[in-house]
Amino acid sequence: MQLKIKVLGYLLFSSFGFVVLGAIAKLYNWENANFVLEFGLLVSVMTWIAFVYDINQLKINKRLFWIISILMFPTFAMPYYLLKREELLKANH
Repeated sequence: MQLKIKVLGYLLFSSFGFVVLGAIAKLYNWENANFVLEFGLLVSVMTWIAFVYDINQLKINKRLFWIISILMFPTFAMPYYLLKREELLKANH
């Protein structure tokens, strides 16, 4: 089953948004700051799993490179993967 690029995009930007909101909440000592930050981190982990699953399902070239990049540098590798995903699919077929 191939994940849609919109689903990956929503996961990616919502995880970044919740983590940033949680960090700001911690800085300003908001009441529910821990919950927001933990929820953001949970969504981030779900995003990592979704991206690794997508890369594994598509069987693109240099799969190991993409998986390691996403696990080590998610802030840069995930948006770049979303931009290059269609090109990687075309190159594989």
